Amino acid sequence: MSKIAVCAAGESLNSTVDGRFGRCAYLILWDEDNKSFKSIPNEAAQRAHGSGTSTAQLLVSEGVKSLLVGRIGPKAFEVMNKGGIKVYQAEEGQSVQMVLDACLQGDLEEILKPNN
Repeated sequence: MSKIAVCAAGESLNSTVDGRFGRCAYLILWDEDNKSFKSIPNEAAQRAHGSGTSTAQLLVSEGVKSLLVGRIGPKAFEVMNKGGIKVYQAEEGQSVQMVLDACLQGDLEEILKPNN
């Protein structure tokens, strides 16, 4: 499965899911092959414009294959689509670990169009 990204309010697996894509505080990148993660502060969150597309481009460059998020806008969704990243619905307020587990079990619904 390779890499899964989760939009998070903090930098650990115990952090809660941040429902916003481009303005989330952190991106947790789970490497399924190594069973390890890293957290990246989302520097694009502070931008006046283009935070979603910048964040999406970062995930493409990191080799992410799946994104777990609550809401995603049209421009960021388009970048994800072109980059081959599938987007899945994650419930805001749940822990990153909970949504990762749900994703790995195939229990999350794929987001097929922008929902922000």
